[in-house]
Amino acid sequence: ATVLMAAAAGAVAPGAVRGAGPLNPTQLSTTPTPFTSGHAGLYAWGAATMPDGSVIIGDYWNHRVLHYDVNGNPIGTGAPNCSVPGCLFSMASAPSIYQTPYGLAVDPNTKAIYVGFECCAVEKFSLNSKGVYLSPKRIQHTGFSYPSRVAVGNDGTLYVSDMTANKVFVFNSAGTYEKTWGSLGSGQNQLNGPTGIALDQSTAQNLYIADPGNKRIDVINTSTGAFGTAFGTSHLGADLRGVTIDAAGGFVYVVDDTSGTIHQFALTGGAWIQDIGAPWTVSQGNTGRACCAPTGQFANGGREATVDGLGHLWVGDMPDYRVQVFSSSGAYLFSDSGSPVGPPNGGFDGPHGVAIDPNTGNLVVSDTYNFRIEEFTSTGTFQWAEGMRDSVSKTMPYGFN
Repeated sequence: ATVLMAAAAGAVAPGAVRGAGPLNPTQLSTTPTPFTSGHAGLYAWGAATMPDGSVIIGDYWNHRVLHYDVNGNPIGTGAPNCSVPGCLFSMASAPSIYQTPYGLAVDPNTKAIYVGFECCAVEKFSLNSKGVYLSPKRIQHTGFSYPSRVAVGNDGTLYVSDMTANKVFVFNSAGTYEKTWGSLGSGQNQLNGPTGIALDQSTAQNLYIADPGNKRIDVINTSTGAFGTAFGTSHLGADLRGVTIDAAGGFVYVVDDTSGTIHQFALTGGAWIQDIGAPWTVSQGNTGRACCAPTGQFANGGREATVDGLGHLWVGDMPDYRVQVFSSSGAYLFSDSGSPVGPPNGGFDGPHGVAIDPNTGNLVVSDTYNFRIEEFTSTGTFQWAEGMRDSVSKTMPYGFN
């Protein structure tokens, strides 16, 4: 556009050739050619349990919510807007910036699914009489900053943990704001970067909150709003993620990337029981360039977690493209549908930056959501890929310099 405007004004733009006339670029091809999907099969992040004991998983970069039975098999053939087996609904085509599902929660009475996001709202997907999830209702608040984790009480009350506002927001079942708990600090009634939340089945429905800045689990009596005794300080690190409760078994599980494990505590008293899972380290072959960690291990820690109807612990393992499932005794049971499947070489999931290698003429592309860069020849032939989301490489590549 600059060249054409300058020519019309009788001037020559920098780099333009006088008399060359207007430019008419012609597309030669696309890269990769032919195009192959660059998405992994599952980017597991959020997790919640349905009233029947089955499990839903937030598929982060594929922008959808999936449904599994207790054996890890997809339930159903897919939704009208998402034909993948087990898909309850997709957010990819929603008129919204809120497309990457973070935390999940299920209303135990209506089966409505609440989805938390990094910014700046919670979406409520309600189920109609035909068993189809409808377009979402947006729940917002002027105080929201990072409303990524959600929990729903037996009476339909919605609790939203906001890790940068350092508060828990409370809404009634209609989505109307009621109150806020917490403020930034290390005191009993304060929070520092709250993340995962979960409710027990006591009369008060106590809310358990991962408080990574204070390296503890805070407990709030939802009937009174009073903060109870915190626990876990001698075992927890500063990168706490999911929290889930097994009310029948009497356990609290806390996903901790600092240790690369899931801590199991007693629901009554908060005593530490054991650590489940293990980190996949450089000494064990984690070079940051390949998928994936061995079963029972995590390349970059787990994400959210939930407990199914059999008391098994499900942990979203986004960097390893799977959900991992453990027994309450800590034994690895299975992954969502077998071996994880990473993004194929030569595929893209959100390509952003492009550069030309001046020595070879090859094309280098930032494959943003696969956390890698890839190189192709000028004819589109894949050459190599570098990078992977794990404990060695955590940065999403956007551009080049």
